[in-house]
Parts: sequence; C-alpha cells; structure tokens
Amino acid sequence: MRHLPEIFFHKYGRPVFVSCSLAPILTNGESVGTVIDFQDITEHKQAEDQLRTSEDRYRRLFETAQDGILILDAGAGRIMDVNPFLARHLGYTQEELLGKQLWEIGLFRDIAANQAVFAELRKSGYVRYDNLPLQTKDGRSREVEFVSNLYAVGGETVVQCNVRDVTDRKKMEADLRTSESDLRQAQKVDALGKLSGGIAHDFNNLLTAINGYAEMCIPLAEGMEPFEAYLEEILKAGKRAADLTQQLLAFSRKQVMETKVMDVTVIVLDVVSMLRRIIGANIRLIPKLQAELWRVRADPVQIHQVILNLAVNARDALPSGGEIIIQTSNVESIEDPAAEGLAASRRYVMLSVSDTGIGMDGAILARIFDPYFTTKDFGKGIGMGLATVEGIVRQSGGHIKVESAPGKGSSFRIFLPRVEAVAENTDSRILKRGMAPMGTETILMAEDDQIVRTFTRRALEMHGYKVLEAEHAEKAMEISGSYPEPIHLLLTDMLMPGMNGRELAEKFRVQRPGIPVIYMSGYTDNVIQEQGLLGEGAVFLQKPFSPMVLVDVIQEALALNTEPEF
Repeated sequence: MRHLPEIFFHKYGRPVFVSCSLAPILTNGESVGTVIDFQDITEHKQAEDQLRTSEDRYRRLFETAQDGILILDAGAGRIMDVNPFLARHLGYTQEELLGKQLWEIGLFRDIAANQAVFAELRKSGYVRYDNLPLQTKDGRSREVEFVSNLYAVGGETVVQCNVRDVTDRKKMEADLRTSESDLRQAQKVDALGKLSGGIAHDFNNLLTAINGYAEMCIPLAEGMEPFEAYLEEILKAGKRAADLTQQLLAFSRKQVMETKVMDVTVIVLDVVSMLRRIIGANIRLIPKLQAELWRVRADPVQIHQVILNLAVNARDALPSGGEIIIQTSNVESIEDPAAEGLAASRRYVMLSVSDTGIGMDGAILARIFDPYFTTKDFGKGIGMGLATVEGIVRQSGGHIKVESAPGKGSSFRIFLPRVEAVAENTDSRILKRGMAPMGTETILMAEDDQIVRTFTRRALEMHGYKVLEAEHAEKAMEISGSYPEPIHLLLTDMLMPGMNGRELAEKFRVQRPGIPVIYMSGYTDNVIQEQGLLGEGAVFLQKPFSPMVLVDVIQEALALNTEPEF
C-alpha cells in the first residue's frame, strides 16, 4: 500500500490536502485492479504549519530578545538553552553555559541557595527576585530582575528564567534619591539660615544695649574693685556674643568675612586659655606652637571658631581621657599638592588639632563635613560644626585634611596660604577708652525696639546731643513736621513696621533737604544691600554698636554733611 500526499482544489478554488493510498485488487494472485483511497488531511496540515510558524516565531523572539532567557530542566536545574543576549551579557559563549547550573554562572553563589530556590519553584511554580546580584565572567557585578516559571512542554517539565539587567536603572533611582535628599538638605540649610539670621538680628538689638551700658559704666566704676572688673567681664562676654551673632549671619547670608593679616598663634593661645577651663581634668591639652609663625589673611573671629569647634570635638572623642594637641608650623611644601587643591609653589601655615581618642572609620570620614551629619547622641549636636569649619577654611583660601582610624584618634590639619605683611590687631575685645568729643546737635531717631531706642538716646544725651525719639517711621515724620527748630541728622533703623528706613529718609528729605541720614540694623550691610534697601555710599551702622562708635559715626556724618547717594 502506498500513501501519496496530494493537493486537490475545491471547485471554488481553495486547496484541499489529501492523503492517497493505493491498494491492488488481486484475483488468483493476479492484479485485476487498484483501490484508491482519498483522506482529507487539510486540518492536520494546517495544524503542522501553525506549529512550525509558532516555533519559528518563538525562536526569533528567543534569539533577538534584549532580556536574558534561560531554559532549565526542572529536575537537575541544568541549562538546556540560553539566548544570545544573556550569553553576551555574561561574557560567555552559549556552549560554555549549556549544561551548567545557576550557581556556576554567578546567579546563586552556592549550591544550597540554588537548591532552596528550586524547592520553592517546584512548590509554587513561580519565583521572582527584584534585585538579584549577578557576576559576569570577567568579575563585574550587575543587578538583575530574575523571574522563573515552571511549565510543561511535550510531556516534559522545564523552567523558563527571564533575566533583566536593572543596574543602570537602580543607579538612576539612587542618584534621584540622592538629588532629592540633597534638595531637602539644601532647603533645611536655607530654612536654618533664615532662622539663624532672624535670631542674630534680634540678639544684636539686645547686645547693643548690654554692651553699650557696660561700656558706659566702665569709666564710672574706674578704681572701684571688683565692680570695674565685673563690668570688664560683662563687656568681654558681650563682645564674644556679638562675634557669635556675626558667625550666625555669615552662615545664614554668606557675608564677606572681615579678614585681617594675622598671627594664628594669638588665636590659638586665646582658645587654649578657654579650653583649659572646660575640657576636664582627665584630658591633657598640649600646644605645640612654632616660633616666628608666618602670617595669614583670615577672619580672626572665624579662625577662633574653627579651632574651638575642632578642640571641642576632640574632647568629645576622649570619654575616658587622653590628649588634645594643637600645633602650628610653617610648611614649605605639602604632600601631593594637586590632590589637596593647593599650589605646590606657595607656602602655608599649618594648623592642626589632634586627639588620641576613639577615632573614625571610613564611612564616617566620608561624611563628616556633610551638614546635619553627626555621630553624637540626640540633643548633643546637630552636625553643623564641621560643615561650618570646612566652609570657613575654604573661604579663607585654605584646605583641610583629616586622618583618622578606629581606636587611633583623629587629626585635622588646616593649610592657610602665607602672606607677606605685618599682622594687624586681631583682639576684638580690646576696650576703646577715652571720651568722644561732646556734641550739641539735634538728632531725630526712629527705632522700633524700645531697649535699643532708650540706650541710644541715653548714649547720645551723655555726649551732649538733643534726641527726638520716635518708635516708628510715621511718628518720626510727625515729629519732623511739627518740630520748629533745626534737625541736624536722622538716625533710623533699617527695618521697621510700616515704612522702612529708606522710605522714611526719602520723605524726611522732602521736608528737610540736605540733612544727613545714618541707617542702623541688626542685619549686615550686605544683607540690607541684597534687599535693595540701602544704596551705595549710604552711611550704615551695624548693631551692636558701642557708644563710642555711635558718636564717631554721627560726628563723621555731621562733618561731611553731604546727602548719601541711593
């Protein structure tokens, strides 16, 4: 019997696949005819074609997919097939992967993990990992999404594993989170800056009265011990507080530092004197100061803050006692200057604060200058000290280098460029003695803070001036309009409810042209300038001010008697 495939055509033209079978008709052993049997196999033929097409489509998808695909046998978990993309991605050839188990190519690093995964897969028929670590043939680490499904093919159970590389996506997500965190941090710093600026402004008003009254009383108590000494100490503390408010304003508004050519030794000795009273008996404070130290240009108040912050941190790193070494030296050259960002040809003054304390590991070292990062217990630090230190050092044109290890203490070395100049006076606490010349002029004062207003009036009256007092700008204009005698100068706070100082000055000059104006504020002049409230050339008096400074500024303005430019 013979079976022959044939294609017949229906009378309407569609093809009909048939199988023809031929069988002879035998009579007495002789063929007397043939039986032809036709069987319609169209549906079977179409099913075969569809299966072949489906297999070709799957193979093309398998071969061209941009995700990795593995086919494993469900028994031993060995690789039966792998698509080219995954092979290339892992750095293997397809032949190197066939017959391997997952743990052999770095998806699972040990047999026990591999077996546990397969046990779970057999039980549930599905396994998924969102960030599975993978290692390529050349040792590169990648993160992948790994999804496995169990299914039957032709009576055989197999596992299909889909592998998608998510390393770049994870990095982008991490970078985005970092950017969002940096933005939130910047917003916190900005909010803290605004808050600290407001606090410093209000505190400067209080310090104007505290320091001013103390300075006014010192000449009256001369020779009267211990009252004169007490007043001296009050004034010293008040001036130190004024320095701190300047630091707050510098932090909040990035004000230009008041730099001077200075000898760092003077500042170190002052800090050492202060620290001996606060560090505790179980800590040795060892200054190692080079004689004839070179000069640097920096802000003395802020360098004082740098040394104090570092020394207090060193103290906190010595819970069981130890040593704090504050050292200065002239440095002709530094190791690896390019890496430090310093010029190799320049000379530097090196200032270091070291301790024998608990030290820091690499993870902490990487973040110590980050704002708000702290290793101290809650309530014992907000993490701004070292961030401020680094900012001051960099603003001074220098660089800070840190070395530390757990159990081996820490060393902070600061490099400040040398300058060829004679040191200026850096002691902001030196009291200006002597009496300013007496005045006779009439001064209109507008100040909304009652404490500052009363102090300023008393200070001016002590020096012979007549003071017309106004608690706001509207009251000042009322006084100016009704006062029948000459007014020689307007002294006004810059920021007041209602009209500000500049608006008051403009209206005042309409009534009394050519009269000099002095502006005063607890904010710095550059902050006022940024807000457009103070024109270039205007006379500005920074709070807190002493009676001597107040009188000096007024006498200079009266002597010039020129209208400030806006």
